[in-house]
Amino acid sequence: MRPFPDLHRMQDDLRELFSQYDPARPGGGKKAHAVELCRLVTLNSQVRDEVVYPWCAVRTSPELLQQSQIRMDLARVLVMELAHGRPTDLWYDQLVQVLGDDLERLWDREEPDAGLWSRTSDTRGLAGVNDRLGDRLTELDLAGRQTDWRPLEPAGLETLRNSVPPGATPYAALSL
Repeated sequence: MRPFPDLHRMQDDLRELFSQYDPARPGGGKKAHAVELCRLVTLNSQVRDEVVYPWCAVRTSPELLQQSQIRMDLARVLVMELAHGRPTDLWYDQLVQVLGDDLERLWDREEPDAGLWSRTSDTRGLAGVNDRLGDRLTELDLAGRQTDWRPLEPAGLETLRNSVPPGATPYAALSL
């Protein structure tokens, strides 16, 4: 069973949205596109924190999990910058590009063949987790469409730094 099929479908949707982003588009359309990207990245991030990472935490090494958590936290920082930025800002289009590239690296590192998912030692309960993930995605997506979207605050590198075992290098995960 492939882990987290709903998460992978969302990632495919995000890839498509990133590929459709046009820096030459007039400001209002560009902002709306970026806001939709940010909304979906936030949704992706939230279900990872609530469902995926807790399930992985007891089934894989802390270092592998931390790599994903750090990358997702960095994506949240970029989402916040985009959410508060204006399409006329010089860096706006570059932030969209960097966010897409960073998420692509995260997803590559988590793929079933070589990444976090392949190193998950115990797949018991995966069907139930897949069901919970799908239900939570639906719930969050519906709620997000009914209210004004707001970016999630980054979990904080301080929180991640405090979870590093004694003697380990706190930012080693960023160089991988």
